[in-house]
Amino acid sequence: MLTLENNLVKNTYATVFGEEHPDLIKLFLAEGDVRTFGKGRSIFREGEDAEGFYWILNGYAKVCKCLQPGEEQIITLVGPGDFVGVSSCLVGGQYKKGCVVLGRSLQALYVSADVFLEWFTKHPSISLPLMRQIESKIDRIENRASYYMRKTIDQRLAHSLLLLAERFGLGTDKSLNIKLSPQEIANFIGTTRTTIYRILKRFEQDYALVVDQKNIRLINSDLLRAIAN
Repeated sequence: MLTLENNLVKNTYATVFGEEHPDLIKLFLAEGDVRTFGKGRSIFREGEDAEGFYWILNGYAKVCKCLQPGEEQIITLVGPGDFVGVSSCLVGGQYKKGCVVLGRSLQALYVSADVFLEWFTKHPSISLPLMRQIESKIDRIENRASYYMRKTIDQRLAHSLLLLAERFGLGTDKSLNIKLSPQEIANFIGTTRTTIYRILKRFEQDYALVVDQKNIRLINSDLLRAIAN
């Protein structure tokens, strides 16, 4: 890897794992390939052969399933430090979901399945952080699904905005770092774009947030929490 890419991998690793799992960072630096993806690009597509997995270094992406042509369901959202494609890579066969870049660009470290499995036989401890993140991701998806089953669309939207703020952070102006269109928000919480427009407008009128295209500023998180509960 180039020096800049090497430093990016090391810095991201230190932020996520600190000094834990030294064999994993050795694998990343020795065998990883840093790849850059532009706006709207697929990191991998549902149904493609699962030849490896990715570890996100910067940027954001949506993990989604195609329900029918032109219609998708967003399973989860991922950012720096997240692995994508790991479970399909370990099981073999094809990617069960697709992964698409959100925002202007994304950089991710690619590790081929063959290389990973070869390293795994020599350093089985490298599987621990991957397994922990898979379990954490499953927990998040299940908890969100359980919450949505019991709540109104207004509550789902308020809860999701707070989750996105907690997981991916806010800018200095209280804007969500991760940018989603109304359609993407609808695909994430299970409703229609028209419904999202209507509820966001109502939240604006209540001075809970301000919307400017994909930019959402949470100006009253306490009110959003009250709505979510």
